[in-house]
Amino acid sequence: HLRSMEITVQIFGIRWLRLLFIREFHLHDLLFLWDVILSDRPILNLVDYVFLALLIQIRELLLHSDYSATLHYLMRFPPIADIYSFIQLVLHLKFPRVRNSD
Repeated sequence: HLRSMEITVQIFGIRWLRLLFIREFHLHDLLFLWDVILSDRPILNLVDYVFLALLIQIRELLLHSDYSATLHYLMRFPPIADIYSFIQLVLHLKFPRVRNSD
């Protein structure tokens, strides 16, 4: 959907990365997220998964939005309700659970 609108990750991702998500999270949640990001090795390896998790969080909003609304959601990210669930999603994306075939 983003590709069809010609919205590249550079448009919103540079802002996310340059500020290391400071505008996307409340301060307390941000500090917790930074702890998780900085404790992973190699350092900052989780950032890609945070990007992906953020996009997953607003997937439905993005899919049902026009160009202007999509940019609005990406640049003024809606608040994350539960940072712990968000971190679990980030870690699940990095380390997917293997399902038993039993």
